[in-house]
Amino acid sequence: LEAKEQLPKIRPLLKHSHSKVRQEALKTCLLLGDSQSIKQLKESLSSLDRQEILNAILLSKLVKNPEIGNELIAMLERKTLFTFDLEMKKALVQSLAENVNPAALKVFTKILNGRHLFKSRAYNQLKVDIVKALAKYPPQQANPLLQQQLKKGSAEAVSVARQILGRNNQESIS
Repeated sequence: LEAKEQLPKIRPLLKHSHSKVRQEALKTCLLLGDSQSIKQLKESLSSLDRQEILNAILLSKLVKNPEIGNELIAMLERKTLFTFDLEMKKALVQSLAENVNPAALKVFTKILNGRHLFKSRAYNQLKVDIVKALAKYPPQQANPLLQQQLKKGSAEAVSVARQILGRNNQESIS
C-alpha cells in the first residue's frame, strides 16, 4: 500500500531521458498495478527503437492485459520478406506463453505449420521455442500442437514435444 503512494513520484521517470531509468520506472509501475503504465507500455511496443521494443515485450510478462496481449500477437504475426528478427520473435513467444494467452495458440499453429523462405534456420529455431513455450499451457490446449510436432517437426522439435507430452501425461496420471 505504501509503495502505491509513491506512484506520483515514479511516473515522471517514465519520460526520463535515459532508457534504463524509463525501463525501471515502467517495471515498478507495472508491478504496482498502475493502470497508467499500460499506456506507456503500449507506446514502448510501438517505438522505433528496437531495444525499447524488446524491453517492453519482456515487461509485458508482468501484466495480463487483453490489449497488450493482442498487440504482442499482432507483432508475432507480422511478416517481412527479407528480415526476420529471431530475438524479437522469441521474446514475443515467451511473453505470450508466460501469460498463457490462449489466443496466441492460433498464431503458434500458423508458425508451426509455416515456412520462411529466406531464413529457414532461424524460423525453425522459433518453432522449437514455440514447442518449448507450450509447456506453460494446460495439456488440453498444448497436446494437440505437441502431437502434431511429433509428426511434422524437426528432430529438435520432436524431442522437445516428446518430453513435454511425457510430463503432461505424468501429471494427468497423478
